[in-house]
Order: sequence, then structure tokens, then C-alpha cells
Amino acid sequence: MPNKSPLPTPKPALGITIERLDVATSTNDLARTAIEAGNISNPHVWIARIQTAARGRLGRTWHAPEGGLWLTAAWPPKLPTPSLGIRLGAACLDTISQCLRAHGVDPSCATLKWPNDIYIHNKKCSGILTETAHDPLGKTWLIVGVGINVNNSATTLPQDIAQCATSLRTLCATTIDRELLLNDLIAHLDAQISEPEPLADLIARIAPRLYKLDESISITDHAGTTAQGILRGLTNDGQAVLETNGKRIIITSGTIESFPDP
Repeated sequence: MPNKSPLPTPKPALGITIERLDVATSTNDLARTAIEAGNISNPHVWIARIQTAARGRLGRTWHAPEGGLWLTAAWPPKLPTPSLGIRLGAACLDTISQCLRAHGVDPSCATLKWPNDIYIHNKKCSGILTETAHDPLGKTWLIVGVGINVNNSATTLPQDIAQCATSLRTLCATTIDRELLLNDLIAHLDAQISEPEPLADLIARIAPRLYKLDESISITDHAGTTAQGILRGLTNDGQAVLETNGKRIIITSGTIESFPDP
């Protein structure tokens, strides 16, 4: 489906241009096209009411119906690659925690599923897809796609996904102001990318909020190798620490695929 005409664009927030669309195929694809064509020179955000061909990590389909917050932000990256994923996850965790707190919900229920998904009460609320693209001058740009279940109902998702997903509206028992959430998210992302929090401080406050901390998990890396063990925390640069057969190993990348039944 082609991208429909964009809605009126508000004034830039935090020096970042925000481009709004009613319906888009994939905002990550829009970002890539704009970067490769040399059409942007400063941080830029694309947000769509609905995305029809959104995708998650490993090429998985991401369902983006009306009511959620579906966006892509583009920046020239400034951070070392090993810390980037955990920083972006922290930005989403901080945004969602702030929303929960504002609506009288204990924010500690929001947890970070390493490296950057947000789970609440064993159900997914948010996910991130990071990519890169090069402009005509060879400059590398960071593309950050973020999806947050906000006011969308689980009934709008496929049944297998609905069973393991939740939304902020469900958790807070009220409609969430998506504009306020958008502004908060952009502020947190920009802070972690443009003026990054000291990594030691970030790890110290994020590690205790890891999803399945001190529980048995299974992690599969991009080569298809699976490691099983107990998640013990994070290294100083945000990598996962897994205890298996009495030894601790460092996981540099991968996906937490499965857990024992709660």
C-alpha cells in the first residue's frame, strides 16, 4: 500500500524534525530512502498512525494497528556499538516507566528484556529495530524503529501475538496521551544518543530491572547457536551475563527465545 499524504507537521522538538503520516508501509524504509537520497541533514523522526509493512528484528512481521506509537528516528550515530542497544532499551524503559508512574502504576513492573524490548507482567509492550544507512557523502546514519503498544487493543493483533502482548492503556486503565508519550520518548532517545548518560550509571540502574533476572533462559545468537542458563546481569558495557554449568559466560548479541513456564 502506498504511503498516504502526511498530516501537518508540528514545530521541531529538541531540534529534531517530526514528520507525520496517516498510513505508511514502513517508517524504517522511509528513513532509509531519505538518508540514501541525501534529503535530511539533521535528526529526523517519522511517525505513522498505522504501518502496513512494519518489521521487527530478524525480519519478523511487526503489527502496527491504530492506537499504538509507531515511529522511526534517524541520527548520525555517536556511540560505541556495544553500548548502543542497551542505551536505546533504557530510553524506552525510562519513557514507559514515566508514563506508568504518571498514571499511578508502579513503574518497577516494566522490565528490560535484553537487549531492548520492554516487557510488563510477562507480556511485550515495546520493541526496537536498529539499522544503519549511508547518505550520498558516505556518512553513516543510525535508524531506530520503535513500536509501543499504547491505546491499541490486543484484539487488533493476531491471536498468537495478542496472548503475549500488553498495552499502556490496559495497564493504566485509561487512554494515554500519545503526544506526551512521543515527546518523552524522543527526549529520552536523543539524550542517550546526543548526550549519553555515563555507561556505568546506566548499567547500575538498568541491570536490576532485567526481565527474567536470576531465572533460567535460552538465548540464540545470530549464528543460530543457543545457550541456556541463568541470567545473572550485565557486563560494564551492557552485554548479558549467563551462568551455565557453574560458569559465567558473556553473550554479546542474540535473542531470548524461550523461558520455562512461569
